[in-house]
Amino acid sequence: MKDNDFFVILNGFFVIFKKLILLISLLILGACGGSGGDDSPSDKSSDTSSTTDTISTENSPFSLALSEIVNKTISEKKWHYYKLETPEDILLNISLEQLTGDLDLYVKQNGIPTKYDYDCRSNNSFNRSEKCLQRLKNGAVHYIAVAAQDDSSYQLKAELDEIITSKVTLLLHGLASNADTWDNLIGDDSFYAGSCLELNMGDEIELLPQVNSQRESCFRLNFGGYDRDINVSTPGLEGKTCLEASNCNGDYTHFEYLGKEVESAIASIVKRLGIDTEIVLLGHSRGGLAARAYLQSQGSQYKEYVKALVTTGTPHKGSPLGRFYRYMEENCIPKSSYENDGGICEDNWEVIKMLAGLRWYKDDFMIDLLVPSIDFLSPESNEISKLNENLVSLENIKISELSYQGTQFGILAKNATGLLKDGDYDLYNYGEFLGGDHPHPSTLSYIESGVSRASLIGDGIVPVYSQKLSNLLIPQGRNVDKSFYSNENKVLHTEQTSKVTDLYTVFESVRSQIGWSE
Repeated sequence: MKDNDFFVILNGFFVIFKKLILLISLLILGACGGSGGDDSPSDKSSDTSSTTDTISTENSPFSLALSEIVNKTISEKKWHYYKLETPEDILLNISLEQLTGDLDLYVKQNGIPTKYDYDCRSNNSFNRSEKCLQRLKNGAVHYIAVAAQDDSSYQLKAELDEIITSKVTLLLHGLASNADTWDNLIGDDSFYAGSCLELNMGDEIELLPQVNSQRESCFRLNFGGYDRDINVSTPGLEGKTCLEASNCNGDYTHFEYLGKEVESAIASIVKRLGIDTEIVLLGHSRGGLAARAYLQSQGSQYKEYVKALVTTGTPHKGSPLGRFYRYMEENCIPKSSYENDGGICEDNWEVIKMLAGLRWYKDDFMIDLLVPSIDFLSPESNEISKLNENLVSLENIKISELSYQGTQFGILAKNATGLLKDGDYDLYNYGEFLGGDHPHPSTLSYIESGVSRASLIGDGIVPVYSQKLSNLLIPQGRNVDKSFYSNENKVLHTEQTSKVTDLYTVFESVRSQIGWSE
């Protein structure tokens, strides 16, 4: 063999070797999809094996219209892109159906979605259907990406779903009470037929309560989330704190933080039910003040979901009973020096013990007169004054009030058992034989603060003038939307949450005002 022949043969081998290297490189590049490790392309064309000759790319997506049905095929590792324009205030349903392989769905507003950047993704396994459901308040341009894990055909459709509003009532209890106070209302068929979910601050809602016949849900809040927080709670008389008691139920918490508990409950409800949620707040007694503290705070969130506020027995201007706390603080502390002084303070300390259930008195109504909330409810308290300074935030909400004006101030219980003589418990029956303990008349004069007992008629604790939020709003150029009142004799403050017929009348009016009856 000549030397020239040898070099010719060797050169041939080099040519073949180079072609083999090129072929292997192409095969490797094809197997990786040319994506550099990311299935989502950034500057290349998508699959062209569709039912049309149009090429879908990130820069030139297919056009998609609402309710249009698109049938296409796509190759493994490829992406198809679509552009969709939508109107405002809609529930958008984008679906992939009739899959013959494993596909993933990505959706993004005003930008191309990628594997790691999207507003909605549906990536069920194998050939299950994929769906993205989005609630949109504003009109937008949407970009849709179909990513293929397998060779597959698919049917793509974007359509509008019906927006279903979740109608919710949140019940707020008062002082010396808890969420159980609403049992009679909840159990009535005209309301919730026994289904109402109890919430504590910070609860995450998993199982929802059953809706009633009018498709409304009920939640009831137990206050007390801040009572044991030493940074924000307040001690009572004799330094009493919630750490010394159980079931404090918000009685050691300022109104501002009761409002934050309302906000927490509403946040949990909206998070679980979605942005198409409308809420009515029903507050009894101090629960109505907690609702106001939430609604009137500039920093509160989720207020747009609250459509109406209903208060019953709420001391919007305070309760004279709150002055008892201040009298004790100024005249009868410390307890060890005054509880057996044989005079005014001894009488008052015996009342405190009796109403706490520590001295012959047994009734459904128990109240701890040592807790700071008693002081907060005084007409002269900073809590009441601060709350009534800012009423502007109540302008954009429907307000209804339910008041009672047939009970003398000071009647706290009817047919109270455990007294040596059964009957009504009236703070003014001082010296009554076998009638329990009562404040000294001079203490009652301090509580009245220069007005007559007759002028304080209402529900036994809250005078009717204080139950009416309208008395605060009218001087501000606003009124409540509906005012209801009852002259029924001896409806006590503690009975108002069980006045189902009265509450039903109010709620029917509220439903009509906010469109729930339609």
